Amino acid sequence: MTPEEENKIIDTWAQHAMKSMTERKVQPLPENYSIWFEYARGSNKKLIQAVDKLVADKKDFDRSVTRDLYNTFILKEVNTRIVEEASSRVQKIMSGVLKTIETSAEGTENYGKQLDEFTNDLAAAGNEDIAKFIEKIVTKTSDLKSKGLELNKQLKQSREEVEVLKVNLEEVSSQVALDALTGIANRKAFDESIIRMMAEAKETGKDLCLLMVDVDHFKKFNDNYGHLLGDQVLRIVASVLKDVIRGKDFVSRFGGEEFALLLPETPLNGAQIVAENIRRSIASKELKRKDTGESYGKLTVSLGVSCLRHRFDKVDDFIERADKALYTSKDRGRNTVTVES
Repeated sequence: MTPEEENKIIDTWAQHAMKSMTERKVQPLPENYSIWFEYARGSNKKLIQAVDKLVADKKDFDRSVTRDLYNTFILKEVNTRIVEEASSRVQKIMSGVLKTIETSAEGTENYGKQLDEFTNDLAAAGNEDIAKFIEKIVTKTSDLKSKGLELNKQLKQSREEVEVLKVNLEEVSSQVALDALTGIANRKAFDESIIRMMAEAKETGKDLCLLMVDVDHFKKFNDNYGHLLGDQVLRIVASVLKDVIRGKDFVSRFGGEEFALLLPETPLNGAQIVAENIRRSIASKELKRKDTGESYGKLTVSLGVSCLRHRFDKVDDFIERADKALYTSKDRGRNTVTVES
């Protein structure tokens, strides 16, 4: 394919992406463009399935939906590629190091053999030949020293490269586990943590409680005041949740305007107290416009609490009971905590 043909194909994808965004009233942000460009390109099958399902379900592509798509299908893929490239780079570094060590080892072995030969020759040599043998030994020793210095230099350089890669990989791993908007753990990290914490609780027999938290009337904030305020609401809730957790507690964004907290070694009544503290803390906050002081109204959340049943619970059972309790809070008028029955 010629560069001209390739550019023509890319232009076609770009046009389809912009058309799709316009038709669905998607904000023209870079992360949104990357979603629809990938959709038009057609190679990311999972992204295409997710978008097609949202279209079939007649969902609005608001900031919350598009950000979830971006984090799940674009950002995750980029981070995965970074990890793969870093892994490949580490392999190349180690291959080079091993080759250098192997060369150095061969040089050392040859040096030892030559020393043995020199020793035998010295035994039969006259005084006039001794100087020549010493000169050869000095030359070989100097060569071996140079190889040793080169090996040390490469090992030092490789160690520095590996350290840089290690830092980069740690940053990528951290980003993969965090929600881009709120800065707390994302759904992927929650799915991994709940499995691990349930296994630990069942092994030790200790309590484990789950809190599901949902922002009341969140759609109203988005519809009446715009998505930027909706984003700010999510950040405020996330900040309160981070302030509440202690020790081994875990907080994450579960999806959309819903959050989840895992409280290990906490009985049901203790989890209820934590939930009430969260509810009161958020309900005490009033959203106001900075420049005019105009009130956007009270911010409240509804919460559901469940406690692990060690002998029977699977992950879905545990989450479902907390979710049912949450929707009971919604049915009871919101701004309420409900503990599983």
